[in-house]
Amino acid sequence: MEITNNQVNPVALEGRTPTKASSVVAEKVAAVATVETALTVKRDETSLHESLKSAVAQINDYMQNVERSLQFTIDEDSGKDVVTVLDKKTEEIIRQFPSEEVLVIARQIAEQKDGVVSLFSSQV
Repeated sequence: MEITNNQVNPVALEGRTPTKASSVVAEKVAAVATVETALTVKRDETSLHESLKSAVAQINDYMQNVERSLQFTIDEDSGKDVVTVLDKKTEEIIRQFPSEEVLVIARQIAEQKDGVVSLFSSQV
């Protein structure tokens, strides 16, 4: 095998036993292939990151045009995070996550009222 100006000229090994030098070359070729694979994965991750940034920007643009607003709070009694979707004009609650029913259960769990949590109201 002759190496000139960083170019490898292939030489047939017909009937010859590979030398230590050819084993080293094979290891180097495998290392280069691994680096090329890693670079491809990195490019794919960068592409995915760019796609995600683009999607978030589109969602933000859309939300600016929708007549809805989001309100983030923490329920004091249960300690749960609450997201409320409001109508911008009327400030009416459109949807709340978690729902008020779930917050009631969470509050009861937080209080450990008599060690038993009532899932049903005793009011009729």
